[in-house]
Amino acid sequence: SFEFLPTDASISWLVLFSVRSYLTLTLAYITEYFFVDILATRSPLSVKVIGPLATLYTINAKGWPFLVTMWGVWNFILMHGSAPYNESWLYFTDIEMFSDNRDDGISNSELYKEVLLSMVLAGVATSIKRTIIALYLGKRVYIHYKPKLEKLMVDMLLLTEVAELGNALDDFEFERVDAPEDGDIPRDEKKSLK
Repeated sequence: SFEFLPTDASISWLVLFSVRSYLTLTLAYITEYFFVDILATRSPLSVKVIGPLATLYTINAKGWPFLVTMWGVWNFILMHGSAPYNESWLYFTDIEMFSDNRDDGISNSELYKEVLLSMVLAGVATSIKRTIIALYLGKRVYIHYKPKLEKLMVDMLLLTEVAELGNALDDFEFERVDAPEDGDIPRDEKKSLK
């Protein structure tokens, strides 16, 4: 037993607690992959369902802010509290290590609850900060490059019009060559036709 913990949990319970914490971390990675990598970045569905600002928030949360937040949420759901399920996920089995080795100290303590809340708040606050900075910098880039971009677009339109004019001239010339009239046939060819 460790002196600094608010419990008299056995080493085996602490090992199981560590394994369950690792599994909730894995759930956080899976949640990040699904929500950030698939829904927010690869699918237009998230923009339609939750809107562009929430999608931008989700994309900016990628990395440790999303992982820490979701790890805290999964730990709240699966490990915090005094229910038998929160103490040991396999409490219903007849295996002594899982059923009799329960401890209400860590998973039901105020310290654990505060750590989980801190994890969630740190991740959310960092994601909000990243989103605000992305919006601010995006606005500055837009303001800085807007005149240059407008000039570039005007130049591109001019090039497009010149290209269309050249294409129209080519089409006109091909029509003229393809259908020669009697007056357009050279004299040498007229002699050979006779």
